[in-house]
Amino acid sequence: MKTKFSTGNLRRQTVLYIALFASVTLIAFLFPPSADDFGWATKDGLTLFKRGFANYNGRYLGNFFAFALTRITLILPFIKAATLTLVVFITDKISANKNLLLSIVTSILLVIPSPLFIQGYVWTAGFSNYYLSALIIASAMYMLIFVNPDKTSSKILRVIFLAAAGVAGQLFMETYTLFTIAVSACAVIALSKKKRHIDIAAVVYFAACIAGAVIMFTNGIYARVLNKEDTYQSLQTGSDSLFGTVITAVKNLFGEVSHYFVLTSIPAIIALVIVLFVLYRQNRPESVRSRTAIKVLFSLCVLTLLAYGLAFVVIRDFKKVWYLLGVALVIFVFATGLTVLKCVKQCAPKLAIYTGLLLLLCGPLALVYPIGPRCYVGAYFIVILIVHELYSQIKLTEKPAYIKAASAVLCAVLAVDLVCYAIVYTGQKHKVESAREQIASGETTIVFEPTPFRTFAYAIDTEDYSENFTKRFCRYYGLPEDITIVYK
Repeated sequence: MKTKFSTGNLRRQTVLYIALFASVTLIAFLFPPSADDFGWATKDGLTLFKRGFANYNGRYLGNFFAFALTRITLILPFIKAATLTLVVFITDKISANKNLLLSIVTSILLVIPSPLFIQGYVWTAGFSNYYLSALIIASAMYMLIFVNPDKTSSKILRVIFLAAAGVAGQLFMETYTLFTIAVSACAVIALSKKKRHIDIAAVVYFAACIAGAVIMFTNGIYARVLNKEDTYQSLQTGSDSLFGTVITAVKNLFGEVSHYFVLTSIPAIIALVIVLFVLYRQNRPESVRSRTAIKVLFSLCVLTLLAYGLAFVVIRDFKKVWYLLGVALVIFVFATGLTVLKCVKQCAPKLAIYTGLLLLLCGPLALVYPIGPRCYVGAYFIVILIVHELYSQIKLTEKPAYIKAASAVLCAVLAVDLVCYAIVYTGQKHKVESAREQIASGETTIVFEPTPFRTFAYAIDTEDYSENFTKRFCRYYGLPEDITIVYK
């Protein structure tokens, strides 16, 4: 958005950050433990910690934070809220955004209760591995590319931060590790070419990324994965031949990887559709055929959205229709984007870079198993940056009515989060109290009702997960481990 900004804009953004932090902290107190959280918070997590996560995986910092955060439940909501607020702040910094409306939209996209929010943020084990690592890597990229201090002391601190972030960012998730090596190598070349001398900070960051990758992949589990000896983590090679591996990777890339990307990115893609439509309206192509094609594609998106609403009420086949919605939106984004970029050429280089980053981040997922919405936290952040870049090209006056409308939507989404997670929290609490009452009456087979709004938490009920889940659930809540849990 091309407008003049004052200190008032920055002050209002600061107020937004504070309000967002306070609101999300309150909601995060209602996030229930689920899935691996029960293991990390009990003796299983302690056992892994004592042996230094040997032969488990090389996500040393991700494992440590999962182990630590599940044990400090009173502090955890503040950490989660601070992390999400920092993501909004870093996104604004990277895109040089001083527009309050766009900051509010970014906040909405991050707190909307999507599969990515549930697996990558609400679920503490997922948050520890995916959200924290994405924040560390984004902070390092911002510090490397956009911060150029003049003072010697500031330069030294910048290099120290990049060295620490380079190593730390590699110890969370394998695909992020490969991603940061590639990006840091490109940064060394690009920054050195731009400055016409070797950029020491970029070299230090690249070396730190290599060091972190060595630390990660020397964990013994990866030899077992390569030898196909691990029962949980594996490479999707398809066959022992290179050709078979390539075929499998391409199949997965256009299958499961693309499927999850669309599913997890739909809120940001909807924002992208709106921004592109406004840009299209401001830069209409002269060709009648092009205008007609865009209108048809936009109508397709609207019809698919209506079909999703119909399925929600009648058919209740959410996943298939949600995915079709995403596919329709992606088609619209590409078609409209190509049309708009003919008129808004100045942002094309950045969009090309962001697209390349998406491919670097999502591509390796075609060769690993298992994957899920949580694996796309970093990709989602990049899509939001694309929204920022295109939004900056809109010629529009920031009116108070727009701010009020966006603020109302943000408050509504936060209210939905608060109500839904209050119901989940209450349901989980009631479930544990019911178990204690049944045990006190001599029952060894405990009957549970499924947790209300269970889709708002990842694998919250024992029937959602492995057999060990029951024992971990019982340990966490201090229940006898020899009971049997069944659901009505």
